[in-house]
Amino acid sequence: MKLAQIKNAIAYKATLPNTENLLAHMQEQLFTDVIETAFHGYGFVANDITGEMITPITGGFSFTIRYDEKVIPAKAVVAKLSERIAELQAKNLLGEKISRPVKNELKQAVLAEMCKTAFIKTTLLTCYYNEENHLLFVDTPSANMANMCMHLLVKVTGSVKTETINISDPKHGLTTRLENYLQNDRQPFDGFTVGNMVQLGRKDEQKEVITYSETELFLISDEILDKLSTGFTVEKLRLVFNGDITFVLTNKFHFKQINLLSDPAYEDDDDLPYRWRHEAGLKLFLLSNIVLGLVSVLEYKNDAEKSAEASA
Repeated sequence: MKLAQIKNAIAYKATLPNTENLLAHMQEQLFTDVIETAFHGYGFVANDITGEMITPITGGFSFTIRYDEKVIPAKAVVAKLSERIAELQAKNLLGEKISRPVKNELKQAVLAEMCKTAFIKTTLLTCYYNEENHLLFVDTPSANMANMCMHLLVKVTGSVKTETINISDPKHGLTTRLENYLQNDRQPFDGFTVGNMVQLGRKDEQKEVITYSETELFLISDEILDKLSTGFTVEKLRLVFNGDITFVLTNKFHFKQINLLSDPAYEDDDDLPYRWRHEAGLKLFLLSNIVLGLVSVLEYKNDAEKSAEASA
């Protein structure tokens, strides 16, 4: 049984306060239920297994952010708006021709009404922080959700030094590395082996996507190299790290489908909080080493270095 379910992760270089100061800052933005007239709300909550606002784990700590949003289907809004317009026209309160500002005003009124009774979708986002290497992992596939977490941290602490992690794709990115691997039978990253999935993409008049999976990529190297020679680039690639963990790396340096290859071993008397902390610490250790290894061979560039290169 896996408890610390880090299935996807977006990584940042970040410098967070120590746990004592961060806990004090968290009190400023604890999660509260979304009010009737609000479309969303977010804040810090306790870990649902350990019961702690900040859970110490090997190498760092973890905390959780809850995001609630009202779900209002677009089709329902259109239907309700059409109904409202018809009602007003039947009462001669609205003409046949409706200006854009008037229609937008009516739409906002409809949204405000529907917001009061809308279904609420809850998302729990668990963050894992490596204190030594200043690496923060947000367990989400969504860049918008990860950015919301970073915004919340900045809001409560006043300032957080953060950097997104970028790679120099033309010279050292996934496309070049996979080409080297398929042409020369060379491992593209030290300490990593190529898995059984690659997604290629090309944007011409319309977006084209080709996915190869469940097969050794070296066995279909000619086909993949042919696609790469016609303008396709690598968008996603499955890798295996140290024989312990598999993941899909995207060209945006996001991690998806993270999976330990074997379940951690526990004693029968190990309680759930202990098991959660142990597994979270293990995954934080592995993910941190993955990032450190990848940014080394992919020539990681911070924002200042990228700006200098662009102006050179």
